Parts: sequence; structure tokens; C-alpha cells
Amino acid sequence: MDGTAAKPIEAYTHACAPVCADGSGRSSSVRCLVRQHSPTDSSGRPAMNARFLPSGMLALSLAMFSLFACSASRETTASGGAQALPESPQALNLGLPLGGSASGFWPQNAASFGALFARVGYLGQTPLPYGDGTWISHAALATLARNGQSLAPELSFKGLAGDKRASELGDGIAAAYHGGTGALLTLKTDGVLRYHDESGRSFHVQAIAPDKLLPGGYALALSGRFAALQSFDGAIAVYALPDMRLLWQSQAARGSLRLTEESALYLSAEGSLLIRALDTGSLLTELRLGLSPGHIAPVFDGTLIYIAGADGSVLALDARSLSLQWRVNADYAVEQLICDRGMVYAFGPREAIAIASDQGRILARVALPVRALLLPQLFGGSMVYTGVDGYLYANDLSLSSSPPASSAEEERLAQAIRFRLDKYLVDHSIAELAGPFLSYVDLAPHDGVLPFTVFAYPAPEQSGEMVLELFEADGKTQPNDGIVSVFDEGGEEIKANVDEFGSHPSFNHWFDAGKRYYLAVGRRVPGMPPLFLRVRKL
Repeated sequence: MDGTAAKPIEAYTHACAPVCADGSGRSSSVRCLVRQHSPTDSSGRPAMNARFLPSGMLALSLAMFSLFACSASRETTASGGAQALPESPQALNLGLPLGGSASGFWPQNAASFGALFARVGYLGQTPLPYGDGTWISHAALATLARNGQSLAPELSFKGLAGDKRASELGDGIAAAYHGGTGALLTLKTDGVLRYHDESGRSFHVQAIAPDKLLPGGYALALSGRFAALQSFDGAIAVYALPDMRLLWQSQAARGSLRLTEESALYLSAEGSLLIRALDTGSLLTELRLGLSPGHIAPVFDGTLIYIAGADGSVLALDARSLSLQWRVNADYAVEQLICDRGMVYAFGPREAIAIASDQGRILARVALPVRALLLPQLFGGSMVYTGVDGYLYANDLSLSSSPPASSAEEERLAQAIRFRLDKYLVDHSIAELAGPFLSYVDLAPHDGVLPFTVFAYPAPEQSGEMVLELFEADGKTQPNDGIVSVFDEGGEEIKANVDEFGSHPSFNHWFDAGKRYYLAVGRRVPGMPPLFLRVRKL
């Protein structure tokens, strides 16, 4: 489904209204609905929460907790003074997206899926992220690398001896790293939260009482100046770096937390987007979205904020105006959300989609061997993720590197090819038959949302007869309604798999060396499951 035109978020399902701490709403068009500083004690230090501290401090924590006034036009500060809310959302400062491919944002563009995901190696059931393409697993350091003979990534293991930081992760239950600095944050089985900076120094704090610790119930996040700990029930604690001084806490998170360099983003139980300043905990924005909130953290690419709802919807909001740019439906519950500057990727239990960030159009679907356990990463031209079965899976994107045609020539070819594909459709009133040309890779994925996907196919170095085969999303079953059509470099249709007997899942065609072809893959109606095309030697 194509994205809708940009419009204010108020136009999406429910009116945008102020939401106060007591749950009341007020008739106002103020975008920054509530803004608050974290509760402080008489010394100006943040009040502490018993959830992250030994139980003996509960009474003191409660006594030090101060209530705050809720208003759509003013905020209560630690000193009791009032400040006006920013009149324009341009006053919001989300900061830069975090570096490192495990942060939810990839600095490099992945250029959509290249092929089906393939198994690389066994990581184990509880791997901890250690760096881009590096994990701690089974008391060993697992690292992705490429050898000189193969484009595919390979997994290698080495012992932890000699690497002090890695050794300390042996009994860790959660970890996060900062891709820009190489700093590492770990939570140990004794409840100690430890920060390792890029120079090798370490700082720690007793974040959780050992008898209150629940293994597997915590997530960590790390920016250049702040560390965050989130518990299984959504409670958040943020610490200053490098000394691990507690800054503030919040109880309102419904889903996972995502950090930028200056702010924290998450969803509330009521389905609102909350953005807090990392240094003070001030609630910069609470925006009612009118959707059922999922547990997936929002992601931020520097311009857009992407949000996944529990119903499978994916939304894009402009980070400055907070207006809705587009909304698409993934047709499944989204379990992982990642983005780069041109694409957002939504992973579900059995498949994943790539969505163009500028238009909100689904460009590709790909079947997943198993569901993802950790946030997928980008490594050396491959999209990789750890599955719930303990194996690492990779989708090699480096294969999709054929040179693009000029934009004017591509548009002329696109019009010619779309005109010739129209005869295969049941509904000839469909305006958009296919998206932009994609580079062919083995088992190239058809969009599924649009009737056709067109691949630019450079012929092999030697002329010869090739077999074109179609498969369903499982990569094995051959469809009985799929269509494959071969076009020459001028946009003329040469051959298709359709005759008076219907469509055939495979057929042969002669390709001349040195020529460029275009392969259209699809079905007679849009909105069907994706297909996959393989071209192999006879």
C-alpha cells in the first residue's frame, strides 16, 4: 500500500489532545502536550526508584519523590519556577542518530534486500552484542569476516583471554555498545551496571539488588554521554557518563527504549509517542497516535521517526513538525524495526519488508528462515540477524551492484514495460503496475504489494540458454499463477511464461552475452504474497 500524503498527525484516527499525568485531556492544539523535569530531592539530585535499588531504600525513595503540576502551557522545574513550552516543534532537539548498526539506524544505505537469508553459523541461544558484526557467545568472541574467495560472510570464534572487556561479559545478561566510540555497557548477574569507555577505563553502579534481578528481563542503550537501563516492566533509569551517576527515572514505557545522542524515544501504554531529554528527563513531547502500541522501539534516521503498532502498521513522522508522512500495513506483527537514510525495514515472525522512506512504498518482501532474536545489523554489504534458533543468518546485499540506467532512459523504459505488462492484469484501471527497477540477484524478491517488480538483468559473460524459475515465499513451492516476462534493453517483450494453457513456473530462454535485459515478475492482481525469481544455467 502506498503512503498517504503528508498531513498533521491530528488527522490520523484520533485528535491530538494534551495528556496530563492524571490522564486528563484538554481542548488544545498544542503539539508538545506535556513537558516535565524528573522529580528531584531537596539537594537537586533526582529521586531514586526502588525498582533499581536495594529494598531498604524504598521509604527514603518515596519520601524524596516530589509531585509535579501538569499543564499544556507551562512546566514545573526543580526550583518551582515556570517556563513556557516551545511554541514551535522546531524547538525540539532529538540529537543525531546513534552510530553502529546495532542502534536501529544504519549510517550506510543497505539498498533493500538482496536475496533470501542464508544460515552463516551457530551463535548460541543468548549472544550479547559486542560491536558491529561481533558477539559474545559460549565464552568466546564471535566475529563476522569475509575471505578472499567468497562474498558471503563467515563466522569465526576465538577465546576471551587477553580481552578484559570481553571477559567481563562472560556472566553478563545484557549489553550495548556505542558504534561511534566503541564504548560498552554491560549488566552483570550481580546487578552491577558497568560502563567501559574507549580508552579502557570502567565505571560501575549497583543498579539492581541481586535478589531482585530477573535474567533476560532487561535492555541497555548507550549514547555518547548517557547510559540507559530498561526493566522488563518498562521502568527506565538513565545515567550520566562516564561516572554512572543516576540522572532520572520513568515508569511510563510500554515498549522498548530507543536513544539518539540527546533524547530517549518510546511508546506509552496508551499509544502515545514520548520523547524525553536525556540530560534532565524532561518530557519534550507526548503525542497521541491513536494506535495500539506495540513493544518495538521507535527508530530515528535524523529526519523521520518510524513507529510500529501492534496491528502491523508502520508510521513515519517528520521529526520537526511531528506530521504524519505516511502509513503502511506490514500485514503481520512487527518484531524488529531498523532504518537507514533511504529505507526502513520491518521484521515479522516469518517475513520482512523494505519500505522506501520518502514515499512509504513497500519495495520488497523476503521470507525469513526463523524469526529474529536480536536487532538485525548491517555488516560489509550483508544484512545479518540472530535467529531464535541460535543461528546467524545473512542476506548478501553486495550482489546488487549492476550500474543503474540514467533516470530519463529508465523512465522511458519503465513506461514501455508497464504498457506491455498491462495485458496480464485482471483490473486494467490499476495506475501503478511496478516500482523503480531493481538489480537482479539470485532468488530476487517480487514486491507483492504492486502487481509486478522489474529487475535489471545483465546477461552472463557467455551466451547461452538459461532457466527462469519462480518460487513462493518459502523458496521451495512453485506457483501456478506467477508471471515472468523478459524484455530487451529497448523495452520490447521477448518472451513470457504465459500461453494458452496458462502460466508456467519455469521456462527456458537464450541470453546473448553483453546485452542488458529486464525481467518482470508478478501476478495478475496486486496485494498477493511475494514471489522469488531464480535464473540459472540450463
